Amino acid sequence: MYSLKIRTTEETSRKVAGIVKEYLNAWFEAEGLVFDPIVVIPRFFEDEEYLEIYVVYDGDGDRLDADCTITLPRLIRDRMTDEEISGPLPISYVEKSEWEAMTTDWARYNESARFY
Repeated sequence: MYSLKIRTTEETSRKVAGIVKEYLNAWFEAEGLVFDPIVVIPRFFEDEEYLEIYVVYDGDGDRLDADCTITLPRLIRDRMTDEEISGPLPISYVEKSEWEAMTTDWARYNESARFY
């Protein structure tokens, strides 16, 4: 068995998380939603690295407008270079109460997770 090398730097992960937070705050802050943390995890599929993003939110999840959230991966990609990211950018939204219940076991299996 071999290990794949993560090429995504801490700086790139931080930049992605910052972009995510910037857009979500602009869209939903008036709705009373708070986004914290933003979790960025480098992953591999068929030897290709991609970033998986978890957005933990506090507030009424029904206020998350799909017209906005569905465009977020494209907006992130528009602000990054090809050297910084490649592959898909799956984004999952997790309610804070659910996140707190799952973090103990979850963190054990996601050693490369970066929290912002």
